Amino acid sequence: MLVRPDEMPELKKPESKLAQKEKDWESVAGRKLKNEAAIQRAAQQVKDRVCKEVYAQKSCTKKARLEYNTQDLINAARNQATEERANMKREEKHRARTDVALAATYTTRRKASRATKKRSRDAEE
Repeated sequence: MLVRPDEMPELKKPESKLAQKEKDWESVAGRKLKNEAAIQRAAQQVKDRVCKEVYAQKSCTKKARLEYNTQDLINAARNQATEERANMKREEKHRARTDVALAATYTTRRKASRATKKRSRDAEE
């Protein structure tokens, strides 16, 4: 059986120092590359997390803005309704005063005194 000389452990040539250094550098470079890749992955994860937080914050502020705008619209509608009611009451008062003034102007004294007597009788009962 023939054995090749490079396969025999006792016949193997010791690696030169240069070859050993190259292997060491390759392993160091490999570790550096692995470290850089790990650093880049970690940086990307941090960046993704920050982006998610910013997006969530923006969506929260959008919701808050929408709620705020909705509340503004509701308040504006309430104010407008209150204002319209006040205007209607004011107009009704004015109309009632006008009606009383017109009735006083166009009724005779006799009808007015009868109405007054009738009102006083109703108040007594």
